Amino acid sequence: MNPEPALTAAEEAADLVPLIERWIQSARRLDDTYGKIENAFMASPENEIRSAIWGMFGEYTQVLAELLSDDPDDAQGWLEWFAWECDFGRQPREMEFSDGETLLVVGASDLLAAILADEDGKRVFV
Repeated sequence: MNPEPALTAAEEAADLVPLIERWIQSARRLDDTYGKIENAFMASPENEIRSAIWGMFGEYTQVLAELLSDDPDDAQGWLEWFAWECDFGRQPREMEFSDGETLLVVGASDLLAAILADEDGKRVFV
């Protein structure tokens, strides 16, 4: 019985992309659906229901960060940047690696590349 060969960094990263894609899809559905509820009931932007819903999503984000990186605080920072600055990919933004190279962060693969590059200083594009 031969052991299975170890996965390359790119292969490991590719396995994580669907987790981020699900996170993005969940956030977009939540944002779209709750926006309709807020409009229908003329709810104030700061209310207990919104705080509870987005608080739970924040916990989801924290767990995802722990799965993605050995430095979950840093990964969570990137996820939150993507969530709020990039509007979950609806408004792509450019980020810069430590060597000056830039990457337009549009979706899950780009976001994961940013997290992994920040983790060990190497770029892993999937």
